[in-house]
Amino acid sequence: MAFKEQYPIKSKDFTLEAPGEKAVLFIHGYTGSPLHFREYAEFLHGHGFHCRVMRLPGHGSDARDLARTTYLDWQEA
Repeated sequence: MAFKEQYPIKSKDFTLEAPGEKAVLFIHGYTGSPLHFREYAEFLHGHGFHCRVMRLPGHGSDARDLARTTYLDWQEA
């Protein structure tokens, strides 16, 4: 069963689509969120890269959500 946040999500995952075979997957760190990669993804997208920035469960909302997650939730994502 997928983890469900109880608090509003402030930073959502996103995809910047580009043609071709060049792609980058961004996965933020323990205290991060997709917002930290916005500028990098836009730069690479401007150079023809398909960019996917994912949000790990419990991140980008409230610290109380993060406290309820485990590595199993992140593996499932």
